[in-house]
Amino acid sequence: AVGGSGLDGDGDGGEPSAAEAAEAHEAVRIDFSTIDIRGDADEPIEKELASTLAEIEGMAPNMKALEQFDEVQARLHSMEGEHRETATAAKSVTQRFLAVQSKRHTLFMAAFDHVSRVIDAVYKDLTQVEGVPLG
Repeated sequence: AVGGSGLDGDGDGGEPSAAEAAEAHEAVRIDFSTIDIRGDADEPIEKELASTLAEIEGMAPNMKALEQFDEVQARLHSMEGEHRETATAAKSVTQRFLAVQSKRHTLFMAAFDHVSRVIDAVYKDLTQVEGVPLG
């Protein structure tokens, strides 16, 4: 029986006999007697299912993260703008302070030079004693 399936027994390539079909059916038969049909059998499965679902939820991306990122980025840009404004204001105040400091120094030195030139004559007049010719 060349080309036969080997299941039919007669080697003609046709349908298997009823006995062979019954034998094949018995080989595939499932024994349901070992299955526990009480409700306890579902508990471990439900626990494992709940555990697996919790694990999956833990792996899920935070959907609010993108929204939070956008909010933080907007605040960052706002803060950068405020920083630039503050830095510009600080630079302006520093320049004004240095200008006032320079003006004060110039005025002080002018007053100091004037006093140092004039004080010599005033000091000599105040400390002049009749018996001492230079003071």
